[in-house]
Amino acid sequence: MNIKQLVRVFFIFLLFTETTQVIGQFITAPVQRSTNQMILEGKPYLLHEVKQGHTLYSISKAYGVSEPEIIAANPNLEGKPLSIGLVIRIPDTMEDQLTEEKEGQDRFKYHQVEPKETLFSLAKKYGITIDEIKAANPDLRRGLKAGTTIRIPKDLITLYQPDIQVDTLYEEVVEKDAVVVTEIESPCLANPYPHLNDTYKIGIILPLHIEDLDRPTVDGQPLDLKSGDVRFLEFLEGAYLAIDSMLLSGLSLQVEIIDSGKDPNRMRQLLQNGKLDHMDLIIGPVYPRELEVAAPFAQSRQIPLISPLSGFPLILENNPYAYQVNSTNDQQLNLFLEFIGMHVDHEIIILKSAQDQDDKTRQMIGQISRELRLNEPSKSPQIKLLNFDVITRSLTTQQNKKVTLSNELSRTRPNLIFIPSEDEVFVSELVNQLNQLTDRLTISVMGLPTWTEFDAIDTDALFNIGLTTYSNFFHPIVDYTKPDVLAFCQKYRMNWNSEPTPYSFQGFDITWYFLRALFYYGRNFNATLPCWEEYLGFDSFQTPMSFKAKHPGSGFRNDAIQIIRYSKEGLLKEQIHIHTGR
Repeated sequence: MNIKQLVRVFFIFLLFTETTQVIGQFITAPVQRSTNQMILEGKPYLLHEVKQGHTLYSISKAYGVSEPEIIAANPNLEGKPLSIGLVIRIPDTMEDQLTEEKEGQDRFKYHQVEPKETLFSLAKKYGITIDEIKAANPDLRRGLKAGTTIRIPKDLITLYQPDIQVDTLYEEVVEKDAVVVTEIESPCLANPYPHLNDTYKIGIILPLHIEDLDRPTVDGQPLDLKSGDVRFLEFLEGAYLAIDSMLLSGLSLQVEIIDSGKDPNRMRQLLQNGKLDHMDLIIGPVYPRELEVAAPFAQSRQIPLISPLSGFPLILENNPYAYQVNSTNDQQLNLFLEFIGMHVDHEIIILKSAQDQDDKTRQMIGQISRELRLNEPSKSPQIKLLNFDVITRSLTTQQNKKVTLSNELSRTRPNLIFIPSEDEVFVSELVNQLNQLTDRLTISVMGLPTWTEFDAIDTDALFNIGLTTYSNFFHPIVDYTKPDVLAFCQKYRMNWNSEPTPYSFQGFDITWYFLRALFYYGRNFNATLPCWEEYLGFDSFQTPMSFKAKHPGSGFRNDAIQIIRYSKEGLLKEQIHIHTGR
């Protein structure tokens, strides 16, 4: 499939069910209008999921749009039958007529009256007066009745205290997303509940270069499809599957896709046209120069902005509306060293190359020592540092005394061996030696993510020595044995006719995480952030997330790290959240 075909298929925004069946064209079924809106290149569309018995004719009549208009918005439909589960774009010709109604939805929260609820209890729940409720609901002169829906003016709400008992609808949503509703203790000061009556507007800003697809070059350079534009399409494909999942949970969304290119001036123009002024969430852009433009804009309008790919840290300075998902390599390594420093009950041995005079290695050793002291202040931690010469295959102490690896390991305590090297020859030699000692000694080895790409190391040896490492965006490890990962891959193949990439998983993880926060905690992101980790726990496919501000008034950095253990029981993933403030 060439890039132009890919983009055409991509923007159809396929959402689907588990199976795809051809619909009989002569069996019709009632068509219910969708309320899920998407804005693409400034044009509004409704997203309609094809059900059993739907035909192009019945869909066109339900929406008041001609069949040619629907086909023009969905080029892949031409000459093909509809399929169950296919989501198609319908031009939203009713937008002007619905403006007044939408404004009303924006102004009011809709509350369904439960048995035994009174005007007094509702006023107390929302922090408004009884007269304010009556003014918004003239029909209340006939009394408050269970089962009816009343309007609560959003701009007057000062407090929302949801009841803890769970109704049927809420129970279904909770079961789908495994959210446990309990009283929340400090520092989490909010209760999660599905915001079913709110419609959220999100913008996704990516350098898609759509206008360049008819040209073989961009800015005089050949269009690099593999390393450039396609990866951001893959990110968006993953994001769309997350949007699909949240729509099925009851979240109402308006999505604006912004093609930013790779030019900060274009980013400025996009921000000046007002499209993003009233967003509830912005994902992107991806490049540092565009982020420098977009982050202050989002801050000025109090819109949470997610940096999904760049490790550019400056956007977090004095901007409490900025979120950085990808940490830098150094930040990830520091988190891993903090994790090593938690193992105070182990014999800590560091094996370094005799030829390595790098200051970075000495700094890593110093950090592990500090972490051990912090975690066990009553003891003076001892780290055994050994030098291995890969040429002579000899092992020496810091005092240049020759020793054997077996004699230097503990017989009474578990041994934690850290090898801070990315040299394939050096690492493979030590792994082979350690592999021969596992029958006699308790050994676990800490290594770097690049090890998993070394051809010289047998994977069985990594399991045997109990390698523990970490994954990041540049060296991702996805557990393809998990049912939810397999289901995601199946849906991805059905929609995009290709395998998901690290960008696809990243797009899903980020979009799913932040849309769930919107759905259950509403627009007040920063105030409810302490709740997310505990009550929206998410075992991500690739990118764990746990955000913390470095200091008051700053943005939020992802301080989560995904620990990978090569256990004899299999590959184990553990998401560690390290909030030390260091």
